[in-house]
Amino acid sequence: MILRRLFVWILSFTVSVMNSQSMSQQYYNFDNIGRVTQKLCIRGIAQSSNGMIWLAAESGLYSYDGYHLIQRPVDEAIVGKKSLGSFNCLLASGDSLFIGCNEGVLSFNLNTYSFRLLSYARGETVKSMVRTDSAIWVATERAVYKNGIKLDPSPDNIISLYSDDSFLYMGTMNAVYRYSINKQQLEKMMDGMLYATCFYFDKQNDLLWVGTAASISVWKNKTGTLVSTIPMPVTKSICVDKLGNMLIGTDNGLYIVEKNMEIKTIFHDARRENSLAGDAIWSIFRDQSNNIWIGTNSGVSVVQGEGFMTTFPLPLITGEGAGNQFFCTYRDSKGRIWLGGSNGLLCIEQLGKDSQTYRWYRMNDPRFPILHNRIRDIMEDSEGDIYIGGDMGLMRYDDATRQFQRYVIEEDPNNWVYAIRELSNKEFNITTYSATYIATFDKASRHVVVNKITQREDLSSRNKNERLLLEKYGLTENYFTASYDPGTGTVLLGGTDLFSVLDTEKLNRDRKNRSLTITDIRINDDRYIDHGNILQNDVVLLPEDRIIEVMFSDFNYTGGLTQGYFYRIDKGEWLPVHSKNNSIILTNLNTGTHSLSIRYADDTKAAAMMQLTVRAPWYATTLAKIIYLLLLLCLISGIYYTVKQRKRAQTERLMQQSLLLKAKQKEKELLNDNEYLTAQLRLQLQAKVGEDGMLSENEKFLLKITKIIEENMSDSDLNINMLCEYSGISSKQLYRKIKAMTGMTTVAYIRNQRLMKAATLLAKGTFTVSEVMYMVGFSNPSYFTRCFTEEFKTAPSEYKK
Repeated sequence: MILRRLFVWILSFTVSVMNSQSMSQQYYNFDNIGRVTQKLCIRGIAQSSNGMIWLAAESGLYSYDGYHLIQRPVDEAIVGKKSLGSFNCLLASGDSLFIGCNEGVLSFNLNTYSFRLLSYARGETVKSMVRTDSAIWVATERAVYKNGIKLDPSPDNIISLYSDDSFLYMGTMNAVYRYSINKQQLEKMMDGMLYATCFYFDKQNDLLWVGTAASISVWKNKTGTLVSTIPMPVTKSICVDKLGNMLIGTDNGLYIVEKNMEIKTIFHDARRENSLAGDAIWSIFRDQSNNIWIGTNSGVSVVQGEGFMTTFPLPLITGEGAGNQFFCTYRDSKGRIWLGGSNGLLCIEQLGKDSQTYRWYRMNDPRFPILHNRIRDIMEDSEGDIYIGGDMGLMRYDDATRQFQRYVIEEDPNNWVYAIRELSNKEFNITTYSATYIATFDKASRHVVVNKITQREDLSSRNKNERLLLEKYGLTENYFTASYDPGTGTVLLGGTDLFSVLDTEKLNRDRKNRSLTITDIRINDDRYIDHGNILQNDVVLLPEDRIIEVMFSDFNYTGGLTQGYFYRIDKGEWLPVHSKNNSIILTNLNTGTHSLSIRYADDTKAAAMMQLTVRAPWYATTLAKIIYLLLLLCLISGIYYTVKQRKRAQTERLMQQSLLLKAKQKEKELLNDNEYLTAQLRLQLQAKVGEDGMLSENEKFLLKITKIIEENMSDSDLNINMLCEYSGISSKQLYRKIKAMTGMTTVAYIRNQRLMKAATLLAKGTFTVSEVMYMVGFSNPSYFTRCFTEEFKTAPSEYKK
């Protein structure tokens, strides 16, 4: 046993220092989720049923749909001002997420995106959570809870939980416990286990892998006997990939234990952008598409699972730092990969297999020399011979020696070959820098026999076909060239220091089942629409919501390949989605209900739709419109009433003028009868009331005021202000004197004089009531009648009689 452990330790130490040339191809090139996650320590990873990836970090919960990383803040109303501390672990179950933090367990509703602090384990630091068919199990430092009910007894200092549906495994500071779910019995399975942090059960081989602070222990589950121990740093997570490799996340890198127990290690390499995000690995998760998610202290790295494109970095193939820009690619009839570019020609055999080999043809290479490193074209003829063209001229590959033989075109001054194409009758079309030749090859003399020289062929059509192929799959930014192999249904892509193989058949199968989901809607770059409204297709926008960012996703986490999208509002024109992160920006939508449709670039049907309702501003609401209508009606009524009153007043004025005219005519007749002189004589006698025949100042004042009133009697506008103006006396002085002499106010005295004059005129019997009314300055018949009746206790018409 001791010798076996020593052997495994030596093996693990030896392979841990091996260079990148021996690393697993799958775990050399990672897709790292944006620069934002570099500041996050990812403690837990989960995936909801719709495909969304969820990340539990020390700073909170994040969602990632392949394009958008969004933090989901906890409402202060849930926890108050109390800090929840770090989010330590994450579990997806049905339509909820369960999040273990330093202050208990949070649940997150995946339909409404709302948090809830569960009633149990409050104030306790949650270390681990697992789900079985019947329950959610939560482990804290103090106890284990099953669906919120404390398990009694529970071990102390629990660090980790794991379940194989039959048993629940509990890791503590110094032991491993096993709890039978069916029998509800707890037993100590292993003692002396320092810091048991994680588990994995290999059901096929009945092996239980236990990660500790110093090693990985492999135990026979039924017998409880130790099989092997693999020394390594503090282990925090264990997962198995689709190939059966054991992935172990530690405080110092990623360890890969293959089926043959060979161990490889992956570390962060600051020289490479696509290396592992960080060396301290907290969590490893395998999603629905067999992608591997690795949560580190510096963000998240993703390893492609069942994707339709595999990328091969050049250093992974060659094990050296020299680079190459691949401008031409070709897979020949024997399955060999040929890659030509700025730094020679690469030939790879058995790509992706254990027997994979490569040859790099370059200038001054003693094993595989060529005359010039610039390769422009690769071609295989009907006999299976490989020809390459470049700045060295034309070369033919010899299978026996695995070397290239140069063929000279005597008629060409430069022998810079840009394109080679096989014609019928074993003739070839060869385009050089200066001309195009129709020729055959003399293999004995290694010469090109030129049969015809033509004007240089335009190669833009060939370049156009390559560009269209890249555009079809949205790969123009990362690759220079593309060649399709109908035999395998793959596209071979060449880029800078890398090449990729795109499986079009797998891609087409994937696209048949593809779907789009609108994941979030952000308003004014500030707030998000409630997710429940998005699910119910009932999004209501406020009038001030001027910038609407609609985020959508196909939950594609394989990276590298992008698809084009188009969108339209209502029945408008389809517009391309220019954003590379699957976002549509809508601005200044009109009030009302709009329909947003999104489709794939290669399809005509909408793949996702959303209804957006823009509320009207308060001044454009239905209530406001009713108020506007009422105000308009009031305005029209007011105008109508004003016009009507003006017409009525005009009619009354005309009538008044007519009556006054008649009255004046009658007054002239009175003058002929000397009645006017009699009235003047009566006024003079009334004025002389003093004993000495002299009038006092006050009597003179009253006579003056009375005369002014009588002279302006017919003016209905005669009032106190006019009386003050005509008499030159202030209103206060006027009031005081009239009040003292008559006992009446100024207004009452004016009215009294009008009525007295009216009575005098009516008594004559010459004038009608209407004529008298206008003659004494009244314009309203009812008011005149009321005043006259109050003064003389009889109506004007009766007084007249």
